[in-house]
Amino acid sequence: MWRYAAMKLILMLLTLVICSLQGYTQFDSLKIELFVNTPTTGQNFDQARVYGLKMGKRNGLHQFSLGYSNFELFSRWNQFYDDRVNTWTSNAVILYNYDDSVPADARSGQVYARSQGITFGWSKEPSIKNISFYTGISFTAFINQITIQETNSKAYLYNESILPYDNNEGEIRVFHTEVKTSNTKFTSLIPAVNLEAGAVFRFGDDFKLIPKVNLGIYYADNRIYTGTLFGRGNTLNADIRPSMLLTYNLL
Repeated sequence: MWRYAAMKLILMLLTLVICSLQGYTQFDSLKIELFVNTPTTGQNFDQARVYGLKMGKRNGLHQFSLGYSNFELFSRWNQFYDDRVNTWTSNAVILYNYDDSVPADARSGQVYARSQGITFGWSKEPSIKNISFYTGISFTAFINQITIQETNSKAYLYNESILPYDNNEGEIRVFHTEVKTSNTKFTSLIPAVNLEAGAVFRFGDDFKLIPKVNLGIYYADNRIYTGTLFGRGNTLNADIRPSMLLTYNLL
């Protein structure tokens, strides 16, 4: 449902942009390129795979772009409460201090997030001594559908004869009782900005390959990674990562 709504919105925005550009310049001088931007590592809010169109004057340096992205994130955790130091830990070794008559408090969870983004951008490709460069800036609004499943329980070792984890000769197997599970679903919005710089390599008249370096800055909703484990928390994150931009001249 969200995907179809996003695609419908993009088509409406593309129509609006093209109509606006027709008033800005003659249609026969309009340049339209199909593009895909692919990060060299996994997708995240600082850099996602984006499909879209670039538009501008045929002989101009400046282009405006509109794109769409969609990716998924998944995280999980397990924690146990250590009464000796009154804190939660992910180290199951503490369960050697508990048994089925006095189990430890435990909690676990997993988060599935599906993110869809709409990107608006501006770029230019200046040339110096027959070498073309690329610079650009883009703004993205990510709409996230988040599903959180969390479990609270009591935990102890399933078999106390297992060799200690520290010996690396066995593994800890945990038995859970008094299991209580809850599910939460909600949506969130994450804004992001991307600053880009790279070089342009042309293949014939229609194809361009542009390796880039991107500085991505985004205002993250930490519940995507930790659920409600620590409550809602927003942080400003920034990363520098390379990506590849491939464009094809449609018009």
